Amino acid sequence: MTLPTRAELGAMLTHVVVREFPETLEVFRRYGVSLVERGAVPVSAAVPGDAGPLLDALAEAIRWRDAGG
Repeated sequence: MTLPTRAELGAMLTHVVVREFPETLEVFRRYGVSLVERGAVPVSAAVPGDAGPLLDALAEAIRWRDAGG
């Protein structure tokens, strides 16, 4: 499986990231992202201000998936 880049993660809709990578749900919760309210927006717009730390945490949460390939 090829993992999305940080830029691709930022462009994906929040609910799609959680659907494709369920382990990210806890990351969104930790950053205070309500999927009910922010599920239909790109990850880059899911938090006010700089989404960089959120994107870094999401990338870290899914990195294990690339370990086998």
